[in-house]
This record gives sequence, structure tokens and C-alpha cells, in this order.
Amino acid sequence: MMQERERDLLRAALLSGEPAATAFVSWQKEADLDHLPFAEHSMLPMLYHNLEELGVDHPWMGRMKGVYRRTWYANQLALRTLATVQETMVKVVSPVLVTGAAALQSTVGENTAVFPIFTLELIVPWHEANSAQNCLQDLGWQAEPTCSYLHQPDFHTWVAGHRFVNAQGQELQLYWRVIPAEACELLDAACRAAALPLNLNNIPGHTLCLTDHLLRNIIAASSGSLVSMAATVRLIAQPGVDWSRLLNMSTNHRLTSPVIHVLEAAATSLDAPVPPAILEALHQIRGGSFTKWMELVRNYLAQRGILQRSLPALRRYWRTVACLGTRPSPSSFTLFWQYTRRLDSRWQIPRDVLRWRKY
Repeated sequence: MMQERERDLLRAALLSGEPAATAFVSWQKEADLDHLPFAEHSMLPMLYHNLEELGVDHPWMGRMKGVYRRTWYANQLALRTLATVQETMVKVVSPVLVTGAAALQSTVGENTAVFPIFTLELIVPWHEANSAQNCLQDLGWQAEPTCSYLHQPDFHTWVAGHRFVNAQGQELQLYWRVIPAEACELLDAACRAAALPLNLNNIPGHTLCLTDHLLRNIIAASSGSLVSMAATVRLIAQPGVDWSRLLNMSTNHRLTSPVIHVLEAAATSLDAPVPPAILEALHQIRGGSFTKWMELVRNYLAQRGILQRSLPALRRYWRTVACLGTRPSPSSFTLFWQYTRRLDSRWQIPRDVLRWRKY
């Protein structure tokens, strides 16, 4: 799941003592600080913070400190913007949940530079999506990409959220599903019921509970996000994780496979204190389920380089159909493809498929 270099970077940013220092030496031998991939560059603030606390002396520390300071400043601006949006939106939409890096600052007790806030994230109920979008547009935020179907119910059914940008170039992701890959109202309602108060720049609001934050970051980490994997490890270490809740939500909402992959990687490679009983229970659930069959198919295709990019989309479609209580059909898949690919018309699908397969 993780490459060796990524594993070293995560260990250097998350562990303490000699293991972190050793991992940093191993990572920096393979890395070029001037040409880091975005995923690795996003980890530099956390890496610097950890190494600085460990007293590591290295020529790169000065440059990483500069990244750390710029991240702190950018995060302050982002938090102020988010507080303004939240203060306005809660007057017309309820509840509004703050999530993403902005919420993690308080959830895991880190300072405001460790998790870069590249995108502000808010979650609103599905039936409040139009009101929330109108509120953002009234505040000067523009949908990106612009589309004619932004307020259509079918769009909200198949897509979990949409991106907005403001005149300053800041980005905000508005979600109406808690887990973007899982369009399930039952899951959303359970997460909203367990939401906790969050005071953001003296603006009262709400965020996900610790366990739901963990589940959301696990799903993001399963797609290869290093910051999400780091956040997952931080969240696992927090007291108060309800492992029974995480197990039930993973099982009931067909998320067993990504959850077990991420938790095993966190436990074996990053020394995260994942209860062995949880891993055993997840293995038992996966052993005789449809998820097990899908895992075999995924491995088979991955070995042959066939349809590797299509499988996540297909899994997402099947999960959405199951949550909606309907059956798969050509018409519903057409709508799914149109809206998830942000096409203005279903007649654009053939050309989009050809372009998608090419790249």
C-alpha cells in the first residue's frame, strides 16, 4: 500500500526517538527537497515539527522551518475565512459540520501548522445542499467547475459534494455526504447525531466525533493521501476512540476492505496502537463477504494492468446503488458517470470515456 520512501517519511513525522531519526535519514537520502511530490511536500510541516521537538540537527531543517511558518500563516487566513463562512451559513443551514484539516487542529490537539489547510471543508445535510450553495454564492464563492446542474437532486444523489473558490483563490469543498465515497443517508444521520461542539475562532459550531473523524481519514488514506494516513495515526492514538462504532460502521456500510488495509498499515508500519481484536474481527467479516470477492477481482486486474482506474468508480457506484435501495441499471450508471465526471449532458459520455481511457 505504501512505498518504502513514503513509509520512512511517515515514520519520521510520527514516531519519536531513534526510530524517527533513522527513518528521516533513510527518507532524505532518496528525496530531493527541490522536487518533492505534492503528497510528500504536504508532510513537511509535520515532519519539521516532530524533528524539531526531537532536537534533530540537519541542513534541511532551516528550509523546512520556512515551509512550516508559511503553512502556519496560510492556515490562519484559512481559519478566519472558514469562521466567516460558517457564521453566515449556520443562519440558514443546520447542522453545519466543520471537517478536514481545520477540524483536526483541535481534534488531535496539534498546533495550527501541522496539518496544511489546502481546502476548507464543510458538511451539510443532503436536503440543505441548495441552501448551502446559495449561501456560498452570496458570499462571493464560485462553483468550480461551473455547471448547469448544480441544484438538481440527481446531482446531489450521485455526487458527494462540490468545490468552490473565492476571489482570493481559497478553496472550499462543500459536502452533503460525510464519507464522499459512501452516499448513505443512514451513515450521514448517524454521524450528525454524534457530532460534537467546535469553537472555531470564537465562532461556535460542530464537527464529527473522534471515531467518525477516524473513519473519514481512513477512507481518504486508502486512496494514497499521506496527510490522511498521518492524521489516521494521530487519531488512533487519541483516548476515546469507539472501536465498536468503527467496526459496526465499516461493516454496515461496505467499508471493511479499505478500513482493514489502512489499519493494518498503520499498525505494522507506523506503530499505531490498533487493538488486535479489531483487526481480527475485520478479517473475519471480510473473509466470507462480497468484499472478499471484490478484493480478489481487484488483485487479479491489478496484476494484469486491466481497468485499474475504473474499479474505484465501479465500487462507488455499487455502494451508492445499494445505499439508495435500488438495482444497478444502465440509466442510473449513465447519471452516475455524467455527474461524477462533471459533464453537462449525457451525450458527452462517449467522448469522455474515450478521453478517460486514453489517459
